[in-house]
Amino acid sequence: MDYRLNLHESINDYLMKADLQDIAYVYRVKTSESILDKIDRFSECKEGYPVNSILNDIFGARVILQSEELTQVMEQLDAWKEGFGLKNWYLRDKDGYLGVYVYFTNKSNFCYPWELQIWDAKDVDGNIQSHSLYKRNFVKHQS
Repeated sequence: MDYRLNLHESINDYLMKADLQDIAYVYRVKTSESILDKIDRFSECKEGYPVNSILNDIFGARVILQSEELTQVMEQLDAWKEGFGLKNWYLRDKDGYLGVYVYFTNKSNFCYPWELQIWDAKDVDGNIQSHSLYKRNFVKHQS
């Protein structure tokens, strides 16, 4: 949980000085409750999972691009893998939720990987609706 808190404060410090006026983005640091819940869920699985795979999204950022820009980015992701520390990426298309998920890591594995979601502007409303439905269903199953 110390890592989570330090991450949150470091990101805010960085963003105060970053020049990001032309980039539509949001970010979040996963709550302590969500982290503990995710650990509990994965600990019930019979197969083992590396911790950095379970906690691959403690930090997540999302950018919204126009369709043409998103296509250009997707065409470059494989080429950017080495230069930008991409661990992997995939296109998620499930239950009305559509986006590109990109995971970053560092060579020393000192930090947990982080997640970048890239959405097409035309999918924003559907993705928000799908995510809200997922969260509501998730909370019901936890009760």
